[in-house]
Amino acid sequence: MKTLFVGLLLSVASLAMAESTLEDSAALYDCAGSVELRSYENQGKTRYSLKFIGVKFCSDVNLESGEKYELTDRSGRFEKIKTFTLSDNAVATAKRGNGLQITVKSNSGAHREQVTVRIKGYNTQAPTTYEPQEWN
Repeated sequence: MKTLFVGLLLSVASLAMAESTLEDSAALYDCAGSVELRSYENQGKTRYSLKFIGVKFCSDVNLESGEKYELTDRSGRFEKIKTFTLSDNAVATAKRGNGLQITVKSNSGAHREQVTVRIKGYNTQAPTTYEPQEWN
């Protein structure tokens, strides 16, 4: 029964992700794999999630907004795909700054990297323009 319930939950999660939109992605060179920032509609509200794909060497995820996640299961094995729904705080951080900075690292410290993902339509800071100054 427990297996059936877990299977049903995974199916529902897969359907939700199938209807998601890719906002941004970043390759994880030192940790292997990649991360995608995806958006989807849930009860009339746009939600965002991080989808980690094929990560092999880094299990700890720290977001600039303070949230922390693990990319391994309870046995310490890496999952091929791991998805986390972002909190409202993490989304606000991504919208107001220059994207959401993600730090991914291994427990041993041998592998570590930082990437930034951005929500489309945000973080489009206009380039700084300089007015020419006339010398008097």
